[in-house]
Amino acid sequence: MEPSFVLLIYQNQLFAEGLESILQQNNYIVFKKAINDLKESTSDYLEKAGLLIIEANWPSPQLENLISKSVLLFKANVKIILISNLINKNIFHLVSENKIQGIVLKHCSSDEFLFGIEQVLNGKTFY
Repeated sequence: MEPSFVLLIYQNQLFAEGLESILQQNNYIVFKKAINDLKESTSDYLEKAGLLIIEANWPSPQLENLISKSVLLFKANVKIILISNLINKNIFHLVSENKIQGIVLKHCSSDEFLFGIEQVLNGKTFY
């Protein structure tokens, strides 16, 4: 199997390093960027990413802006998984608008996380 490229946008560096380790152990190539460090120049070396994983503590209306900005910066057909502490009306809105293809809660196991990624990369949803 050819390795998949993943862009990991994070709020918490320590949590992101754990996700990166899990992904690398499972043959994913990971590009990490802090949420507050997204720039157009980032897209130059992230065009290969087929999956965008966004780690966000508390989903808010600003999350939709971040997703829109990310899709514009990187590529329109990228699949998106949100990792969060909770599910709220902001996430339901993103799901209903088909802006994210997967949701993983932070308390899930690494196996569940990896299963969700596989589902989304295979064109399915994971909620």
